[in-house]
Amino acid sequence: MTELRYTLPGRPVTWKRARSKGSQRWTDPAMRAAQHAHALLVQSLVARMRTWPLEAHYTLEVVAYCAPVQRGDADNYAKLVADALQGVAYTNDRRLVDVRGRREIDAASPRTEVVLRVVECAR
Repeated sequence: MTELRYTLPGRPVTWKRARSKGSQRWTDPAMRAAQHAHALLVQSLVARMRTWPLEAHYTLEVVAYCAPVQRGDADNYAKLVADALQGVAYTNDRRLVDVRGRREIDAASPRTEVVLRVVECAR
């Protein structure tokens, strides 16, 4: 089974809806930075592999290890990663057939662990 597996150290960040005021819209800077960090890490992993299929189907597992006081829904940690990897590990996040997010407590070592697997799908 072909897979990408990595750990992004640091405080996990959740996906947040873009804010707006009048006609102005902006994305949370922490969210944008986290997405960029995930994308760069995966770009380097894909570059080291001999082949990585951009047009396959995938499962995505995201585990966010947070401090006990940190808030966030498990599915929003996974959504941030799914959006960040679009165009880097797969062409579109519609290619994800199973997305699982989990939130764990680890104040000593906050991080986000990600596993992206290529799967066969019946057509």
